Amino acid sequence: MTLTVNPALPDTLRELLKSHAPGASLLASLGQQVLLLSADAPAISVRDLTPPDAWFDSGELIWLTRDGALLGLLWSAQTVAEGSVQLLTMLLAAAQDDGAQREANVLITQLPEGAAWLSGDLVFQQVSRRFLELHGLSAAQVIGQAFEQVFSQRRETAQFLQQAASGRAVRQEREWLPGTQNRPGVWLRSQMRPYYGGAAAGALWTMYDVSREVSLSSRVQALLHGARLPTAVLSAEGEVLERSESLRRSLPEAPDPQSTPLWNWPIWSDAPDAQRQLKQALAEALAAPQQRFECAVQVMGGERASISLHRGEAQAAAEGDQGEALLVAEFHFHERQPFSGMQQDLLAGVIAHSPQATLLLGAADDSGERPVWLASEAAAKLLGVDKAALNVPGGVAFGKLLRALGVQLSRPDLTPLSPVTLTTQASLEGGDLSAVLTRPDGLRRYVTITAARLVTGEGAPHKGEPLALYLHDVTAVRHLEDRLKHDAAHDPLTGLPNWPGLRAKLLHRQGESLGVLSLSLDEFGVLQTALGRSAGDHLLIQVAARLHHWRKDAQVARLDGEHFALVLPGVASAAGLLLASEVQRLLTLPLRVSGRELRITASVGVACGEEPVDQLFEHARTALLAARRTGRAGRQAYRPELMSFETDLMELEHDLRAALPAQFSLQFQPVVSLQHGRVQAAEVLLRWQHPVRGQLSPAQFLPLVARAGLLPSLGRWVVAEVSAQRQRWQSSHPKLRLSLNLSAPELLDEELLAELGAQVRSVGGLDLELSAGSLIQPDPTRPGDPEHINAALAELRAAGAQIWVDDFGDGASSLTALERFALSGVKLHPSFVANLLSGPRPLALLEGTVDLSRKLGLNVIAVGVETQAQAQLLRTAGCHAAQGYFYAPPMALPDFERWLASQVLD
Repeated sequence: MTLTVNPALPDTLRELLKSHAPGASLLASLGQQVLLLSADAPAISVRDLTPPDAWFDSGELIWLTRDGALLGLLWSAQTVAEGSVQLLTMLLAAAQDDGAQREANVLITQLPEGAAWLSGDLVFQQVSRRFLELHGLSAAQVIGQAFEQVFSQRRETAQFLQQAASGRAVRQEREWLPGTQNRPGVWLRSQMRPYYGGAAAGALWTMYDVSREVSLSSRVQALLHGARLPTAVLSAEGEVLERSESLRRSLPEAPDPQSTPLWNWPIWSDAPDAQRQLKQALAEALAAPQQRFECAVQVMGGERASISLHRGEAQAAAEGDQGEALLVAEFHFHERQPFSGMQQDLLAGVIAHSPQATLLLGAADDSGERPVWLASEAAAKLLGVDKAALNVPGGVAFGKLLRALGVQLSRPDLTPLSPVTLTTQASLEGGDLSAVLTRPDGLRRYVTITAARLVTGEGAPHKGEPLALYLHDVTAVRHLEDRLKHDAAHDPLTGLPNWPGLRAKLLHRQGESLGVLSLSLDEFGVLQTALGRSAGDHLLIQVAARLHHWRKDAQVARLDGEHFALVLPGVASAAGLLLASEVQRLLTLPLRVSGRELRITASVGVACGEEPVDQLFEHARTALLAARRTGRAGRQAYRPELMSFETDLMELEHDLRAALPAQFSLQFQPVVSLQHGRVQAAEVLLRWQHPVRGQLSPAQFLPLVARAGLLPSLGRWVVAEVSAQRQRWQSSHPKLRLSLNLSAPELLDEELLAELGAQVRSVGGLDLELSAGSLIQPDPTRPGDPEHINAALAELRAAGAQIWVDDFGDGASSLTALERFALSGVKLHPSFVANLLSGPRPLALLEGTVDLSRKLGLNVIAVGVETQAQAQLLRTAGCHAAQGYFYAPPMALPDFERWLASQVLD
């Protein structure tokens, strides 16, 4: 995909990854775009901050956050230093619109090297303290000035900086910075990279003082020039500064022993003896610059080396009293024994027939070390090295070769394993030996090693016998085992512990005082349905990041879906509610998902005490259920009576399943015209006649109906009963309309709407009442539902139904819904009528609402009328009908029919 962010910012991030976390990958949120970056690949634009599945298989996943906002995700196979994480976080924060300049300044000034940030037209924006020290300048002389004004003579450097500001990273190997009377001149090595800090693109100029390196390099190269023998150049302290290529081939030690004393090389068979001889020769060479001093040292693997140590031809005279003394160490190795005829025969046979990674080892020396005679291509690939590095002419001791190549050998528990121990155990035990190989690139390979004796003999193998080592790579199996163990204890999406993983972590804390917060995101199912599963996962990742970084002493877990748990030590009940409030505020900060800014809420249940962990979690979940019943963003501390209440609800839900439809009935409340007092309609109300609890209203049982999944069947029963009653009144009350209520979920039930439409067309006189809240669907939540609902309502109205908005004006109403949907009228919330006689403002509000409705072609029914005075004011205000106890309460069917007999109907 085409990048829309300034290309300088991804380049800067890649440079920082290359310098501070070369094996890492970064998912970064940059403006309106999310990029996947690594040190050695171009930036890729991706959909969101959801990490690839492979990131959960191994390595370390780190959230980069600032002020509760998720800026990026960093993955690395190896541990990333805390300082590197902070640098990347500061740069990502600097790229945001808010506080960008401040973050960029902090980033530059805190760099330990000489560094400067210049704008695209090469004006200094900020510099580090070391930069000012190197140049002998003050901040006032630099910041805000153009480069050519500060450094008029450094034209080549200016060209490099211009290239960096244009988007290309460059390197200036050496530049001489002249000194002054108070400051010596220095050699500098500089890196110029594109840099993007907030809204300003430019160049980041980093420089290093390499004066000593330049001086030493020229002198060291002069000493090595023309060396015929394997040679090393040493400092006066015996540190190896450089070695000739011939010595590298002869002693291919790794890591390269620069800045390491010669006697500390891991190549000597008798390290104390080597240290004694070499230190003595060094002291004598420094004391007598014109002489050579010889020592004979035993090298691991059986070789002997004679070392000649001296100051070098004309070196002492040239140095005089200036600079540090340098010495030359020339190596002469004794001739190695050629392979025997038997060995040559074995080489071809073993390697030719080996299906595995194979190492052919020669006879052991006194220390037990064996030289590597030959290694197969598969062995080199497994070890992560070139085959030529393993097959050194004459053979190199196995342990010495592994150290030289940077391969580490460990037991399964990652404790060091010496090659001597490995070859001894493998050959003696005769079975597979498990080990871990850490390659030069840092990757670990789990292997089983089998040793085969290549000379037939009885008893234990003797030192003179060659061995073949067969290495079997079992990393995939080991990773699969680790993955299964990890997955069993962790949530695959967020990487947080799941319930078994959290429970295992807390078992050792039984008896401690703990606080458990059970947290659930409000209406997450609706959000995920509207935005899609991927966006829902992205939202959960951001929530997990905020909870994870909330408090260091909090153990966070994702238990299922949108349900999280937080465990804190030593929390009392009162403090638990305060912590719950703190978490809720943390989650109210906006989140950005799929290009949209979302604000979410969460309900929290709290349980505290020294009870067993399982019981605490059960109590916290019970408190959460109670909190969710209070509405969005509820919080509740556990009390014993809550458990009784939950048990009561479970019993009621059990009774509900047996009650449908036998214990349910319909009641009717008339709607009367305010102009002529005639009955024109009746609202049908659902009631549950519980055999023990008595009559229950919809508010008491409908949430249970929805939770039990019985809402569709109950809705169809109501539609069938109302339609049948309307059919029975066809002859006696042909104009009497019946209205029934539908909830928001029922509006999306296509089967129920189809059934209702068929009944409307068949019997007529059926109307629909919808709550005001069911018509309000904010854009991020359910973007497709309003159009779907409106089409269904329009079809019902065309079939002859009237569509009413019930409880209009209760705070969840939307004036735009009056114009947006196919409505016939509104039924005012009872609060309009209840406050009508309290003063002029309620009356003015009523009149305004009625006037607006009439201008939109909508009729108005007032609900909750209880007095003659209220009815008179409503008639004067223009309401066309009313409903309430002033006319009649809700009545069972026989009572309603008797009441109708005494009334005048339309």
